[in-house]
Amino acid sequence: MRDLVAGASRCVSVSRTRASISARPSPTSVGCANRGYSRMQHLWFLERVVDICAHELGIPADEMRLRNYIRPEEFPYTTPNGCVYDSGNYPKMLDLAKNLIRLGQLEKQAG
Repeated sequence: MRDLVAGASRCVSVSRTRASISARPSPTSVGCANRGYSRMQHLWFLERVVDICAHELGIPADEMRLRNYIRPEEFPYTTPNGCVYDSGNYPKMLDLAKNLIRLGQLEKQAG
């Protein structure tokens, strides 16, 4: 689990506290007895924090992500908790995702 804390963003330090109580398996534990930590909730939390920070700073959320992503030239990247990410191109994937969903058109329609 320690490799899940930082996500795709560059982090200087990481601190966390967690607790989990569950009477039923989570949707990510299909076929196993794991009833603990879930990656889906962790990713949602990280992305929500980025959205809130971007809003507070008056920066578009995609720009906030782009500014904080680990750059391709920074790989291999060691997270503050000691995990090593060996490769990736997060800025390229963000651009690809924006093109696939036609983000510019959606923003114009939303007004």
